[in-house]
This record gives sequence, C-alpha cells and structure tokens, in this order.
Amino acid sequence: MAKKALHRTQEALSSPPEPELLAAFEPLGTLEAGVLARLAGRSRLVGVAAGELLFRQGERDSEVYYLYQGELQLENEQGPVRRLGSGSEAARQRLPDLQPRMLSARASGEAVVIAIPRPDYEQALAEARRREEASGHGEEDWMLRLLQSELFLHLPPSGIQRIFTALEPRPLSRGEQVVQAGEPLSGFSFVLRGRCRLQAGDGTGVTLGPGDWFGEEALLEQARAHSTITVLEEGEMMFLPGEVFRELVGEPLVQRISPDAARTRVAAGEGRWVDVRQPAEYLDNGLEESVNLPLGRLREVAAGLSGEQGYVLYCDDGRRSAIAAFLLAARGIEAVCVSGGLPLESGSGESVSPPVLRKLRQELGEVKQALEQVLTERQEAQRRTAEEQARLRHDLEAMRATLQETRTLHLQLAELRQEVEERLVELRRDQESWNQRLQEQASSRLKSLLSRDRGLLERYRGEQEQQLARLQKTCQGLQEGLEEQRLRSSAIERLRETLGRLEEEAGRQREMGRSMEARWREQLAAALREERERIGRLLEERLGEGGPGMGDRAELEALARKVALEETRILLAEYESGRQEQHRQEQEELRQQRLQLEHDAARIRETLDAVDKIRSEARQTLDSASAEVEALRRSREEASRHGGKDEIERIDRELQQINRKVAEASSRLRMSEGLRSEADAALRANREELDRQARREAALQARLHQELEEWLSEQKGTGDGFARGRGEQEMEELLRRSRLQASRRKAHDLRLQEELREQLGGKE
Repeated sequence: MAKKALHRTQEALSSPPEPELLAAFEPLGTLEAGVLARLAGRSRLVGVAAGELLFRQGERDSEVYYLYQGELQLENEQGPVRRLGSGSEAARQRLPDLQPRMLSARASGEAVVIAIPRPDYEQALAEARRREEASGHGEEDWMLRLLQSELFLHLPPSGIQRIFTALEPRPLSRGEQVVQAGEPLSGFSFVLRGRCRLQAGDGTGVTLGPGDWFGEEALLEQARAHSTITVLEEGEMMFLPGEVFRELVGEPLVQRISPDAARTRVAAGEGRWVDVRQPAEYLDNGLEESVNLPLGRLREVAAGLSGEQGYVLYCDDGRRSAIAAFLLAARGIEAVCVSGGLPLESGSGESVSPPVLRKLRQELGEVKQALEQVLTERQEAQRRTAEEQARLRHDLEAMRATLQETRTLHLQLAELRQEVEERLVELRRDQESWNQRLQEQASSRLKSLLSRDRGLLERYRGEQEQQLARLQKTCQGLQEGLEEQRLRSSAIERLRETLGRLEEEAGRQREMGRSMEARWREQLAAALREERERIGRLLEERLGEGGPGMGDRAELEALARKVALEETRILLAEYESGRQEQHRQEQEELRQQRLQLEHDAARIRETLDAVDKIRSEARQTLDSASAEVEALRRSREEASRHGGKDEIERIDRELQQINRKVAEASSRLRMSEGLRSEADAALRANREELDRQARREAALQARLHQELEEWLSEQKGTGDGFARGRGEQEMEELLRRSRLQASRRKAHDLRLQEELREQLGGKE
C-alpha cells in the first residue's frame, strides 16, 4: 500500500511483534511455531494517528492488517459502517481485505495495527493447509496399509489397539543411519513418510517407502541388526518397542515346529527344506534336499517364492529361521521354522562323500544360476520400476503443482469468501442503516401525513357527528310521524268502518225516503184524486144547476190546474227540502272525510320529505366515510411499508370506528328505505280512499239526479189532466234548475278531486 496515496502518517514501532502476539489472532494461532516465528519476523507494528486513514476504499495494497490497540471506524462513501475495537471477538479477525478495498479504515483515536506482507501471509496459510492435509491423509494411509497387511490380520482388536497406543513417532533426517548392521536392535519400525535404503551385509539392498517396515530382528531378544538403514528422503517413522513387537506381532505370526515334525512334513511333501544360513555354512553341513536362501537376501528373493508351496526353514540355532519365517509370513507365504534349529554336523567337508559334494555343487550352481536369473529379472524390474517411478514422479510433480495451484485457488477462494462474507455483513449493516434512515424519513413523512389526515378525520368526524345528530333527530321525528301515521291509519280504518255504517244508514235513509216518497206520491195521488173528484163534483153541481157556459168551464179548468200546480209546488218544495237536507248532510260527511284524507296526505308528504332527507344524509355519510376509509387505507399501506407499527394500530382503530359509523349509516339508510315503503303504501291507500270517496260522491249526485228526474216524470204523467200550459212550463223550469244545481255540485266535486289527485301525484 502506498503511504502517499493514502495521505496518512504512520509510525513504525521499534520491533516486530512477538510470535505469541500473532498467535492471539485467527487463523494465525493454528500455525506451527516455526512458521509463526518466521511470519512474525516479517511483520511490523504500525501506529495510526487519530482521524487518519489506514487504507482507502477502492485502492489496492500488499499488506494484511490486524487491529492490536485502539479503535478503527470502517466507512464507505455513504458514511460510517461500523466501529471495531481492540480486544473484541471481531478484532481477532483480519481487517476486511478484499482487493480493491471495499471500505476505508479510519482511526477513531490513537491506534496500533499489525501489518503482515500479503505474500508471506498467504504462503504461511497455504503451508499450514498442506501440512494438515498431508498429515491427515498420510497417517490414514499407512494405518490402513498396516491393518490390511498380514502382520495384523490375525491379531484381535485389543492387540491392534495396544500396538497403536505403543507406537512412537520419530523424525527421519536425510543421510541419517537409523540402524547400523551389527548393532543392538531395540524395536520394530514402520516408515510413515520419506524413503530409506536397507543395505544387507553382502552389499545387496532394497528401498523402503511409506508403509514398509524394518527391524524384524527384534523378534529375538538381545537381537542385533543384520542390515543398515539409511534415510534417503526426510520424513517420519513409527517405532514399536521390541517387547511389544515380540508379544503382539512376532510370536503370533511365527509358527515353530519340532525337528521330527519338520522331517515328517517334508517327507509327506507338505513342505521344502530351506537353509537360511550363509552359503559357506550351507556348504559345510547343509541338508542334501534343501535350498539355501540366506536371511540377508530373503527380502530380495521373497517376491519370487511361491505362496502355495510351504517352506520349512532351519538354521543351526532356530534364531535366524524364526526371523526368516516372520519375513515370509508377513508377506503371506506359508512358512514354518524348526524350533531350536536342526542338529547338523559341523566339519570341513571330509564327512561328505564326493558324489554328494558333486550333487551339492551342482545344486549350488543351479541355485546360483537361478539367483542370477532372479537378480537379472530383479534388475530389469528395478529398471522398469525406476522408469515408472520417474514417470510417476514427473506426473506426481505435475499433480503437486496442480494441487498447489488448486490449493492456492482454494485459499484465495476462502479469503474471497471471507471477504464476501465480511462485505455482506457490511452491506447488511449499510442496508440496516439505510433502512433505518428510510424508516425514519418514512416515519416523519407518515407522521406529517397522519397529522394532516388526523385533521381531516377530526373535521369529518365532527361533520359526521352533526349529521348523525340530525339523522337521529330526523329519525326520531320520523318515527313519531310514522307512529302518528299509524294512529291516523287506524283512524282511517275506523273512519272507513264509520263510513260503512253511514252508507248502511244512508241506505236505510234512502229506503225510508223511497217509502216516504211512495207515501207522498200516494198521498199526492189521493189528494189529486180527491181534488179531481171535488172539482168533478163541483162541475157536476154546476152543470146540474143549469150548466155553465164555456167561460165558466174554462175558469173551472184553470182553477183546477192552478190548484193542482200549487199542490205540486208544495209537494216538490217539501220533497226538494228533504232531499237537500239529506244531500247536505251527506256532503258534509264527505267533506269532513275529504278534509281528513287531505290532512293525512299532507302528513304523508311531510313523512316522505323527511325520509328523503334521511336517505340523502345517510348516502352523504356513506360517501364521506368511504372517502375517509380510502384515505386511511392509503395511510395504512404507507405505514406498513415503513414499519410504523403504532401508526398502523392507530389507523386500524380509526378504521374500526369509521366502519361502525358506516354500519350505523347503512342501518339508517335501510330504516329510511323501510319508512319510505311504509309512507308510499300509506300514500297509495290515501289516494285509493280519495278515489273511492269521489266515486261515492259522484254516485250520490247521479242517484239524486236520477231520482229527481224519475219523480218529475211521474208528476208529469199524473198531472196531465190538470197541468198543462203554464203548469208544464213551470215544472220544466223547476226541473232545469234542479239539473243545473246538481251538475254544478258534481263539477265542484270533480274539481276538488282532481286538485287533490294532482297534489298527491306530485309527491309520489
């Protein structure tokens, strides 16, 4: 990181940090002591003054930082993101290290940080990962190979557990002679990592690698090594003490039989004699039917031995044959050793006959030839193995390079993941801070909107309360009016009943009138007959006295007509007076009923006006409540987006109050609809009653007129002998006036009915 680019002053402290100081931070505490010491030597302590930048957002640098003392503020373009104090759990992790820098780090006060070169930091972590992976997989591999080898196949789990408990790890350094031929051997060893060279006393040898073992001589107490083990490549081995090896591995694996049992087995063809002594010893007194495989070369030739044919191993004391039996049995080859050795005669060869000696030399030549062939094949195999190993080594190096690159990528990926996680944490904090600011802004805006809406709501509430008061008052008046209307309806019913009784009474009166009229007619007819008879008698008297002249006769006839006309007038006047009185009474009753109906119609119209007013006010209340509910819903949605829980609860309470008011207004509207229906029904009943009364009045006028005409026509018929000339004219005039008066009354009644019908029709 360029100091000038960061525009800060930093002070390098006097000495690099101690390894123990680095071990307090993650993941440096997991490094080995040597790696940690090397990394501490390349690190430095850096002081940062208050307010200065340690690194800036958007720039790149080559160091990794840990906060040691003080406090740092991480910030971006929008402002502070979080504070980091020394000693906290977060301060044990390195500062956000994604390149280019996603944040800036500013010292809140005097601060000290640990600066580690990034290449050294990444190399140390990569090396730690390699060691961890190699250690874990290597241990797992060699343990698996041991468990799968013949050494452990016949051991119980408790024995295997004791073996692994007794194993001791020992380092292998390049060039070190782990075992020297001829020196005492204290235990058995497994190669864990690295390579070693096993060199036999005759100069032959083999290379041992991970999973191979040596020190089988420890099978015998106070044993000495037959070969020298030299480390070719540094590594590590696991050492098993001799007493544990003999007890748990050697003795269970080596089978010992007596010399007699050995001879019986060979004679039965179940085994072949193998002399494991040196060739000179074998030539001195070896068995004729045996083969010589010296113990020092047994590792080399063991691969060429058949695993199906059993071998009976012997030596002079049984010690070397026991070791050879262990070597073969460990490779899965059936072999037994003669316990205590075979009793062989020792000498310079005189006891051996020349034919036997020739045979032995012939067999020795064959064995040498076979050994040379085996050695040739082994050398060829070693050459091919070396070539294959070179190729495999080359492939391994390529794979290691690829693996190293992969591990580096994994390391970078892990660091990138850590940076991303840290960035995500920072982004979450940024988002939370931004959300908090948005929430505060939204809350402020929401409060202003709610304050405005609260004023509107208060005004709406006042108006609604006034409307509710008016509606309640109107409803109360309307209910009183409806109650009065119900009472009036019952009064109308009573009037209808009274009218029915009056009609019945009028019918009886008409019957009485007709009977009286009949009596009057009879009386009039009788009076006329009497008058005619009297006049006839007078005429006869006059005629009998001497007969009147034409003048007297005309005078008498005129007198008779005059008398008859006068009597007719009197009767008509009496009849007309009676009829007029009856008609007046009926008209008065009809007028009273009409006035009552008109009054009821006016009350019904007032009720309808009140109902219409209630309906209009209820609809206005519903409309204003709907607008208020819509405004509150918008406010609630905005409050929900900005998390105003208290505001949401307050709006919900106001919505519940408005919903109750809406329910009350709806109830009043339904009630007004019911009142309207009742008023309409009462209005229709009132109109129908007026129509029925108008029809009754018209029928009454028509009936009176008809009766009058009938009576006059009868009078004309009965008075034809006396009422002629002037009498007829007077009667016609009287009839005309009666008809005119009746038609006027009828027109007046029709006009009143039409006016009332128009008044009622205008309010429907």
